[in-house]
Amino acid sequence: MELLAKSAPEWTTLKAHTNHVLCVVVKFAEYLGYNIDIARNGAILHDIGKAHSYFQNKRLKGESRRGDIFRHEIASLFFLSCFPKINGTS
Repeated sequence: MELLAKSAPEWTTLKAHTNHVLCVVVKFAEYLGYNIDIARNGAILHDIGKAHSYFQNKRLKGESRRGDIFRHEIASLFFLSCFPKINGTS
């Protein structure tokens, strides 16, 4: 099963979406003089919570109920410890 980031009508895979975001973020970081490694890590991290089974099985299919609380952004933060600390950041 391929992980998705967007549902119909786009049905964009999480991998393709992340690659698109990476390309844009790196260009912005270069243009603005920001740390490219930090920008790249942020691009990878920003939607990785969409890999969660709840998002894949419920949200993308429109089966989540109004009272269900699941934020992929919060789930993405659980991956933060997988990224190396970059010198010059706190």
